Amino acid sequence: MWRLAALSLVLVLLGVFLFPTVSGFVEQRREVSRLERQIEAQRADIAELEKQKREWNNPDVIERRARERLRFVRPGEVAFTVVDDTGEMLTEPVPGMTAVTNDVHESRPWYGEMWESIRTANEGLPETAPDAP
Repeated sequence: MWRLAALSLVLVLLGVFLFPTVSGFVEQRREVSRLERQIEAQRADIAELEKQKREWNNPDVIERRARERLRFVRPGEVAFTVVDDTGEMLTEPVPGMTAVTNDVHESRPWYGEMWESIRTANEGLPETAPDAP
């Protein structure tokens, strides 16, 4: 009986002393795995950024992006911008667009048109409450 009690006591003590060590080891392995995944994701980001850097060293890419983003053209070329591709007149609103009067286009400079657009952006639209979490 004493041997069984002593063996049980030894096993309980081993469990008490080894549990924190084993749980710490398992937690550290999880942390190492998480950091390894993070490193791989960062390496993929670095590879993508290096690819973009190589692209920006190409003058053709720079010209193409300047044409797309900044609407640059070469001397002698004519640039066209489609303002309203719906086929409707600008003074007739389409869903989601407010009506613009002719005096805005005829007598105001570009910043006047922009201000009119800002001023009338929410007119006539119903107020909506933000979604509650």
